[in-house]
Amino acid sequence: DFKHHWNFYIISFYIGLTILVWGKPLSRWIATLPTAVFWGLVLLFFAAFYCARPLTNATYGDVWIVYWETLTVAPLVAIIYYLPEKFSVLNKRLFTYLGDVSYSLYLTHWILLVLTLNAVTALLGTSGVSAIIFSAISLCISFVVAHFSYQHIELNGIKLGESLRGTARQLQGYSQ
Repeated sequence: DFKHHWNFYIISFYIGLTILVWGKPLSRWIATLPTAVFWGLVLLFFAAFYCARPLTNATYGDVWIVYWETLTVAPLVAIIYYLPEKFSVLNKRLFTYLGDVSYSLYLTHWILLVLTLNAVTALLGTSGVSAIIFSAISLCISFVVAHFSYQHIELNGIKLGESLRGTARQLQGYSQ
């Protein structure tokens, strides 16, 4: 029964914390591999993480999928964290922007998806065309709201926090 497996998320959390112990040696070893093998492993970890649920029809009550996702994403996080030079593309403006708005997107997307899904299915039904329209509209609305939230709530909250600390400083790492 799903309600009795709440602790499996705690195990996932602690495995994530252990990246600080094993992540650097793993990343150093993987960095010594030939370039094609290195990127092949990165792609393998990525695919293993993202394809497991669709390929197995796993649900949020399946304990094994949480462990699988943890064991496939933790090495990927370690590699990206300890080998930033290999992922310099993530410093591009688009990825910096996505990183900036990601928390606002995380907080707001679910309610926007529900509202958009209800509106689209009420107006267009549940056809394939309506699914495409839903995807396009929800993607656009989610990013517009996330951008607004980031610009007008998050940044102001960060500035307020800095002023309360008494050390006003330039916000570095935040694209504006």
